[in-house]
Amino acid sequence: MKKVILTAFLMLLILLVSAAQADTVTIAGKEYDASLETLDLSRVAIPNVNKLEEALCAMPNLTYVDLSSTGLSNEVLAALRERMAEHGVKIVWTLRFDAYTIRTDATAFSTLHSTGDRRLGQAVLGVLRYCTDLKALDLGHNYITDASFLEPLTQLRVLILSDNRIKDLSMLAGKPLQYLEAFNNGLTDISWLEDCETLIDLNLCLNHITDLSPLYQLPNLKRVYISSYKANEPSKAAIDEFLSWQQENLEIWNFTSQYPTLYGWREDSHGVGHPRYEIIKAMFKEGVYYDFNYVLREDQYVHLFKNK
Repeated sequence: MKKVILTAFLMLLILLVSAAQADTVTIAGKEYDASLETLDLSRVAIPNVNKLEEALCAMPNLTYVDLSSTGLSNEVLAALRERMAEHGVKIVWTLRFDAYTIRTDATAFSTLHSTGDRRLGQAVLGVLRYCTDLKALDLGHNYITDASFLEPLTQLRVLILSDNRIKDLSMLAGKPLQYLEAFNNGLTDISWLEDCETLIDLNLCLNHITDLSPLYQLPNLKRVYISSYKANEPSKAAIDEFLSWQQENLEIWNFTSQYPTLYGWREDSHGVGHPRYEIIKAMFKEGVYYDFNYVLREDQYVHLFKNK
């Protein structure tokens, strides 16, 4: 009888110890409440990502983890983010490149470059591939030749790539773009835009585009600026055919200007900013995405390059 009681007592003790252990998890030598919904591990050195993952999976209420400055590489963190997403847990961290800092859950980012600024190439800017929550991105006035790092950014609505050296933007196919500004590049093919039904504003001036047919049936198109350094590119026949499909839907179009941002693109002849562009400026100033229905406060009307 005593043996049975002792056995039962030991089993109960084991259960109690197990239950107590389940109340906490150990990460990098420190205990954390296993019931937490958010976990800040920024600046905590993580020696073993497998043990970290085991601990995170043992936290049933967890939805968000900050792993900035933990010593883990972007590649390791990206793989962990993908695996933990299956458990409903969002992994975020901070990226640092050149003079910039951005969190991987940022929704808007701009290098805030103008024509005379030092330019960055895809070797530096490619780290933005990890910012998969970006909805607005401005990389204008840089030296990008390969934009393939944009492929993982599936939520892009606003994209500015003007004044780079890009010849291919086919990786943007299928993205929910509303505003695309990519003037002064080396583009010739825009067939990838054919199914971009969300597109509202398109500025592809100073490229080499001759075929406008991918734009014929885009239902939300309102502004189209496409011109070239070369005369007759696109041809009058191509322009007339495009307008036969879209003219009734458009607010404005321009196929001749050598000045891509003038004549109503960014502001009208009285200097009044276009409503959507004013919202875009606020996005990149504040690093926060706003949709085009957002009503700006008076203090949000700012110049894009002010106080960089």
